[in-house]
Amino acid sequence: MRTALLLLPTLLFGVQDDVTPVPIQVRTLVTPCSDAGSFTLRLECTPTEQLRRDFELRVALNLGTEDVAVFDHEIRPGTRSWTVGQTVDLAFTMPLPAGQEFEVMDLVSLRLGFLDAGSQRPPAVDEHLIDLDGLADLDAFEVPRFAGAAGAARLTEVLSQASALRRADPPAAWALLSQALRDAADDSTKERIRAALIEVGGFPPAQASEVEQRIIARRIRAEKVRVLRDATLRGNRLDVGRPRRTSSVRVDPTRGERSRGRWRRLRGLGISFRVVTVMREGYRAKGYGGGGV
Repeated sequence: MRTALLLLPTLLFGVQDDVTPVPIQVRTLVTPCSDAGSFTLRLECTPTEQLRRDFELRVALNLGTEDVAVFDHEIRPGTRSWTVGQTVDLAFTMPLPAGQEFEVMDLVSLRLGFLDAGSQRPPAVDEHLIDLDGLADLDAFEVPRFAGAAGAARLTEVLSQASALRRADPPAAWALLSQALRDAADDSTKERIRAALIEVGGFPPAQASEVEQRIIARRIRAEKVRVLRDATLRGNRLDVGRPRRTSSVRVDPTRGERSRGRWRRLRGLGISFRVVTVMREGYRAKGYGGGGV
């Protein structure tokens, strides 16, 4: 079994004698793929040695176990003119192959390398898989649900189903279109879906699930803790030798009742006893007074 796994890259991509990396460090940034079936690949290339020849860039789109498209790009200005240690930004807009059928949210891998006298050589990258054919797996992106010819057919089917459900089952039509709106990548696609939602008409949103309610409650509680803590610290700052003149929410340096109330609220909102104690003792060390918790 281990031998079969080691031979798998050889069977998929073939073997090349020279896979010595080109002394160029490469970082990639891939923009989300559009429903029109295109994306932009941005590269930050930093040569680590003086380059003695002009390389071309090769990018292969890999789906599963095979390359579905290969693009060769001429680099201008040539790599011989690059300065060692100076980053060069490159950007290329590439289309998805028109005849390729993509499933919903297919993951497309980007294999990248440089062409040197007909051979493929990988860039100098660490912690990336370098295939035996000389290309390195550097990035990946998901194909949107409505991208390409198959995606356009899916969008037409969703709009037809929503139109059929509009009178018989408005909640189902709304749910179908709401999911489609989240899956759409382009504004033009979203506009078509929003128009269909308007035809369905107003409909109250679904009740939050138990998990969603817990998330909302946790975020509200965290915000309350943050606001009350900031207000308390603004009242008497620990890094100043005297109380600041701020709003009425400042800790009272002479009367302890308001101070005690604030400490209790902090503890009630979940700040640990140790944190409250440290904050309280810090106030006392500055001579601001305040009662116990």
